Amino acid sequence: MRELGPVGLAQKRTESVLSPQAPKRAFVHVRAVMQQLRPDGYAKAVGMLGSGDIFAEALHIKVPTLVMCGSADTVTPEESCHRIADSIAGAHYATVPGPGHACYIEAPGPFESVLLRFLEGRA
Repeated sequence: MRELGPVGLAQKRTESVLSPQAPKRAFVHVRAVMQQLRPDGYAKAVGMLGSGDIFAEALHIKVPTLVMCGSADTVTPEESCHRIADSIAGAHYATVPGPGHACYIEAPGPFESVLLRFLEGRA
């Protein structure tokens, strides 16, 4: 972000959050959103993610939890997401077949189906 700025970062990183099979609309959408990132907020988020311990924090989660991952996610691969789900008592894990990290943009229908099934089971 410091070197490239939001526009340069969006151009360089968009492909890393989508699968190679993502539709063009997903690339356009992700790039547009990434170009709006604020460098100060991005730096804080990166710092938080880099210094946090998600597995220690997971022990404190006491609400119904869904951990979801696109099967082509290279940012937080399924193995990592399974470990996160296993760290949360009673968590449910689901895979969205096909998309990458931005599965909610790349495959909104399948993403919503998984989410709705989880929510309906909790109603």
